[in-house]
Amino acid sequence: MNETFGDAVAAAQAGLPEVRIELEAGRTAYEPGQEVRGTAWWRLERPAVGVALHLRWTTAGRGDEDSELVRTLELPAGGAAGRAPFQMRLPDGPYSFSGKLVSLTWHLELVAEPELASHRVELVIAPGGREVRLHASP
Repeated sequence: MNETFGDAVAAAQAGLPEVRIELEAGRTAYEPGQEVRGTAWWRLERPAVGVALHLRWTTAGRGDEDSELVRTLELPAGGAAGRAPFQMRLPDGPYSFSGKLVSLTWHLELVAEPELASHRVELVIAPGGREVRLHASP
């Protein structure tokens, strides 16, 4: 996420599709129910027919991986290049957590079609904006 908009424009000019999520003040940790704000931008080889921002949680660890799409925000597509501010209310749960056997993480994913270019930013959604650590020492 250290790439700048200028770096991405250069990549796009080199013929590479590029999409990016820039969160307000680079913030990635939130309390449940807070609002996340930012800007989505894209530069594609062909005009976008759809640009969507997805909020999803995923579990990882032992056993099966679970994932749930919680919210989708459709953004105005308009052309091969675009930029759109967004805001999205975050859910009350489940909380981001990390345990010895399983963890739950949240992320925003921006997807631009028809090229299916995407970019993902991980979020923490938990009380105090801190991941719950199930294996922490007392």
